[in-house]
Amino acid sequence: RRGARGTAGGVEGALRDRFGNPSVSAARGIEPRTPVLAAWGAVERRESDPERAREPIRLMIDALERAAEAAGAGDLLRRADSIRVPRGFWGYPDPARILAAHVGASSARTELAEIGVLQTTLLGEAARAIAAGEEEVVLIAGGEARDRERLFARGGRTPSYEAQPAGTAPDRLLAPRGDILHPLEIERGIAMPVQQYAMIENALRARDGRTVAEHRREVAELWSGFSRVAAENPHAWSRQALSPEEIAAPSAANRMLAFPYTKRHNSQWNVDQAAGLILCSAEAARRAGIPEDHWIFPLAVADSNHMVPLAERRELAASPGFRLAARAALDAAGLAVERISLLEIYSCFPAAVRVQAREIGIAPGHSLTVTGGMAFAGGPLNNFVLQALARL
Repeated sequence: RRGARGTAGGVEGALRDRFGNPSVSAARGIEPRTPVLAAWGAVERRESDPERAREPIRLMIDALERAAEAAGAGDLLRRADSIRVPRGFWGYPDPARILAAHVGASSARTELAEIGVLQTTLLGEAARAIAAGEEEVVLIAGGEARDRERLFARGGRTPSYEAQPAGTAPDRLLAPRGDILHPLEIERGIAMPVQQYAMIENALRARDGRTVAEHRREVAELWSGFSRVAAENPHAWSRQALSPEEIAAPSAANRMLAFPYTKRHNSQWNVDQAAGLILCSAEAARRAGIPEDHWIFPLAVADSNHMVPLAERRELAASPGFRLAARAALDAAGLAVERISLLEIYSCFPAAVRVQAREIGIAPGHSLTVTGGMAFAGGPLNNFVLQALARL
């Protein structure tokens, strides 16, 4: 929110242009330290030969290079003050240092965010650092190659990964402040996300007074709509539009995992996908020759990092933390949700989408995704938010 306040004048001018009111180029009058998302790129690779599949760090490099090439911003990669990466399934102790060596940013500070730290935190802190004049160029990248692992496993082999010297560590490690799971949840066998979200889903059904049949149909129709969006997304992992019946009905290819969720309700994490973002100051973007109509202004990021395990929640069908974060972000940006035409709601499971949409106050019928969601566009474990941002 510091960044949003510090750049309010320029941001309001940019919004006036965006919504069609007469105005000269607002970008020319903004403060030099205004944070700008200058370039973005996403990659997805489907290979049948495991030897041709690329490991996660190589996918991240591809994404950053694609971002820089699309914006004509190769010099910004070399000038990065920091490189920030969300932790994935892989074991690189300091992936940002590998990225720094490849793009020529040898003096960049490296950062790794453990699972449990919101991916939006990386974006918000990067924008804040730029607005405060602490850094001028920040790279954010994340990626997964679970499909590559699956290909190797089919042949009884283990894939290789780029190694780093013993004792390698990032300059900064971000870790969650509390445990994601309660010991009781592990003891009672409800530690898997699909089990927990299925419980939330049934709590939603009870709160809404739906019958089991009504509820299953409602959830399947929601997810069928997401699949249709993915079918039109060239970067989606699965581009097959599915009917509600194909999603809801258990079958050999669509087994029941936790009622009412079948396999097709689940986030698809067996993907080879990565995304890369280049954030910088307006002054740096202008010096790099990036056209002003390519600039994206981050208005506000609000995170709620207070974690309450499922077993301790007073109400399963609600998310007070998300409600507070959404309200803070909208207030900081000076926007009402009705004015936002493009949305991407985090979509690991239908219950997550349904709870968030209700907490934000999104009107029924408003599109909730531009990607098709994690079940169809692809759900790389701790990177989907970056993938979705590139698509947005």
